[in-house]
Amino acid sequence: MYATSVLERWIRLVIKRRVIVIAIWVVITILGVFSTSHLTDLLTTSLTVPGTSSAQANAILIRNFHENVEGTFTVVVPFTNATSPEITALEAKISTAATKIPTGTVSEERAVGGLLYANVNTSFNLGQAANATGALRSALRETGLSNALVTGPPALQHDITPVLKGDLRRGGPSHSFSPSCCSSPSWESAGGAHTFSRRRGDDRRHTQCRLSPRHHFLMVLYVPNVVELIGLALAIDYSLFIVHRFRTEVSRDNVKVDDAIVTTMHTAGKAVMFSGSPWRSD
Repeated sequence: MYATSVLERWIRLVIKRRVIVIAIWVVITILGVFSTSHLTDLLTTSLTVPGTSSAQANAILIRNFHENVEGTFTVVVPFTNATSPEITALEAKISTAATKIPTGTVSEERAVGGLLYANVNTSFNLGQAANATGALRSALRETGLSNALVTGPPALQHDITPVLKGDLRRGGPSHSFSPSCCSSPSWESAGGAHTFSRRRGDDRRHTQCRLSPRHHFLMVLYVPNVVELIGLALAIDYSLFIVHRFRTEVSRDNVKVDDAIVTTMHTAGKAVMFSGSPWRSD
């Protein structure tokens, strides 16, 4: 009973001082919009979950095998009827370009069906390696490989994050990424002239099967968008729930608006606060 009376007094105080409360919420909204525009830059995107077995395995790969999942690029160079010496020359150019990136080394090279694949390893985490994507593409152009394609987790992070940030700024849905994108690696030429995807129906199906799963579109990249959209959906759902309950109460005979608000907050308001508290704590 005490808690109920405290809640009722608080609700009636808010109703009495509603102009001040609305002004405060307007200020909070303005500050929230401003802060949201800078939030994405403060987020850290990583594939590693600290303390897990996968994190330990990744540390072993880096320490003993010099293979960093998050910091590995895949360079693909198309060629036509190239001889062994010509392929060796292409591999040397890729190695030269890799040295332009701090800690960059070529760990594996393979020529299959008119495409030369090379893994460029770095000791960077995902964010740091993504920032080095432009440098790698520039280095490939400087070595004469303007038609080289660069993919891998860092390149995906570098290319897709600006698009996702744009979605958040516009407040629009992220439906532009169709489910088919989740099974197709993104490519951008070293010259930056075009971007395209190798899909399963492509004539060069070996391009898809030769890539390891880590080169697929990384779900971690658009998790911030999904979280914000879920939050927006919950806010809309809670608002409709409260408005519906208020309209039900205010439509009753001999019920004042203030009393309808108090009853609404005692019922629907408590339900929203209870269901929303785990969301806020996350």
